[in-house]
Order: sequence, then structure tokens, then C-alpha cells
Amino acid sequence: MARTLLFLSTTLAVLVGAEALALVLFSYSLIRYTGFEVVIIGILLDGYSGAFYAIPYLSITTFALWILTDTLKQVLLLYTDKNAVIS
Repeated sequence: MARTLLFLSTTLAVLVGAEALALVLFSYSLIRYTGFEVVIIGILLDGYSGAFYAIPYLSITTFALWILTDTLKQVLLLYTDKNAVIS
């Protein structure tokens, strides 16, 4: 339920023009969850704005941030003595 609300509120924040709120929601989604929803939002919003006729900046940016965040998550994970991940 929380992921769905985050997905919808992020999409609405971009559509309404609240870029600061959308950036915070994008960041939270990338850090807290897997982040593939952010890439889907980027692709859908690029399609909505007609950016596929030029360069789809939002799709490229969200995909790059998703890869970067997933890479950094693996590097920055904390492990205990019994190889359990501390979240």
C-alpha cells in the first residue's frame, strides 16, 4: 500500500510541477525500495510529455540513478558477525 501511494504521489508531484517534492519522493523511493517504479514513472512521464521525439532525459536520468543507487546499496550495506544485513 505504501509503495502504491508513493508511486502515485510521485507521479502527481511531477505532473503538478512540484519538482522539489518529486525529488524527495524519488530519492526516498530509490533508497527505501528497489526503485524500478522510478524508472517506470520516468518512462511514463516522458511519454506523456512527448519527449520520445527528442531525447528522453527523465527516463535516462532515472535509469542512471537507479543503477547508481543499487550499486551504492551493495557497497554500503552493513553486516554483522553472522553475515546478517543491518537495515
